[in-house]
Amino acid sequence: MMASKAVAIFGCGSVGSLVALTLARVGVGHFLLVDNDVLEYHNICRHQCGIHEVGEFKVDALRARILDINPTARVEVCATLAEYVQKESWDRWVGEKRALCVGCADNREADVYVSDLCLYYSAPFLSIGFWERAFAGEIFYWLPDSKMACYKCALGDGSFDGRNSASRRLYTTQENLEDVHFEPGIAADIDFVTNIGIKVAIDILNIGNDGFTQRLLPELQQYTLVCNTNNPAIGGEMAEIFSYPLQVTTSLKVSPLPGCDCCGEGGGHE
Repeated sequence: MMASKAVAIFGCGSVGSLVALTLARVGVGHFLLVDNDVLEYHNICRHQCGIHEVGEFKVDALRARILDINPTARVEVCATLAEYVQKESWDRWVGEKRALCVGCADNREADVYVSDLCLYYSAPFLSIGFWERAFAGEIFYWLPDSKMACYKCALGDGSFDGRNSASRRLYTTQENLEDVHFEPGIAADIDFVTNIGIKVAIDILNIGNDGFTQRLLPELQQYTLVCNTNNPAIGGEMAEIFSYPLQVTTSLKVSPLPGCDCCGEGGGHE
């Protein structure tokens, strides 16, 4: 059954590469990979690809790794930003295949863009993002025909934003990267949060499958925070919102904003 499932991954760095290869291992048979970056030496400490792929587009290196796992998989790559993916690809993958779209980019703006298109196509959306030095991460999902708050209502205004911003790709809020003397987001922290997001993705892909037992969707809220450490020496003041290391929230709730064209009062997509 998983062989017929389709996933579109936007951002193929440390997060997206783990998502792609793990879903390939559980049998997902159709992948759209979107990222404009080239694999560099400093990526290797967190990325699923290695030194022999340095200099390749991340989407190309990841496609080869997926096919090593499942030679029958169908993998389409777009070495560009999500905003520049052609409408034909959106129509084919999200419109026709109803691919689960997974936002794995390093900025919230890209996730807002992808989630808006998921609303348009009535396709499921999942975002996996990280905060300063990957001391914590966030997981957000939206399902069509669910009356859930859209991503823009929940997180798009940046009012609750420990997440790193665009143009800084080392999981740090430091404005001057020359002052950063460490690789802030280590693989152990990134992978811990990402694996929880992957379990959510597997649950979403199996909605309607009576032979599958849901792992996390019955227990987690639409918006989940995952803490690697609550030490303010690593995460700053935001780390203090967590009660203990490795905390996974189950009580946070997000709501539609009044007037939202998609999910607010009087909103909705037809």
